[in-house]
Amino acid sequence: MKKIIIILFLISFSFSQNLGILKTNKNKSGLRVCITSHFMFKSDSREHNIRDLPDRFRFSLNYSFKSNFDIAISSGYVETNTLEGLSDNYSNTSVDLRYHLFKKKWGSSIEFNKTKWLSSDNSLLSNDKVGIGFTLYSKTKYNPYVSFKNYFFEDESNQEIFTFGGMRQVNQYILHWGLNIWLDDDSTEISKDNASFFVGTGIEFF
Repeated sequence: MKKIIIILFLISFSFSQNLGILKTNKNKSGLRVCITSHFMFKSDSREHNIRDLPDRFRFSLNYSFKSNFDIAISSGYVETNTLEGLSDNYSNTSVDLRYHLFKKKWGSSIEFNKTKWLSSDNSLLSNDKVGIGFTLYSKTKYNPYVSFKNYFFEDESNQEIFTFGGMRQVNQYILHWGLNIWLDDDSTEISKDNASFFVGTGIEFF
């Protein structure tokens, strides 16, 4: 019941963490390239499901149209460690489509996402997912925002993540940061072991 209330609250404002937050009005378009690094907050990746691990690095290409839409293509790289000290690297590629509602002092957006995992032995095929995200953000100097995302996997399981963050743009340069918090399966409890924070930078071309 609590989850339903939270989701309805976010939907009521209309809707996702993305660079469209930086648009000053609905007629501004722009092409941006960013790199973001994620870090586990309390623990490393040992004995974690790869679905719960943040991207060690993520590269993204984002284009905002003159309308309220923007689209992004991104690629993330995840590093896993075993109890024996061995490590493996995996990658995933995502396509995001977003629609924004802009007001003078705040904005919101809805995001649709499709993510495909890549591995040499096809062991991660079941981790492919689709998702929907909602974000509410302030149109102030540091653009603080809160985002909720729900991902649905091919095996019919799902994953819910809250993100609290901010963005700052100076001329064509972009800095963004935040904290990701996972919800435990089948509950509204926060999964502290899976929490992660991120920092990133980027550049806007026009």
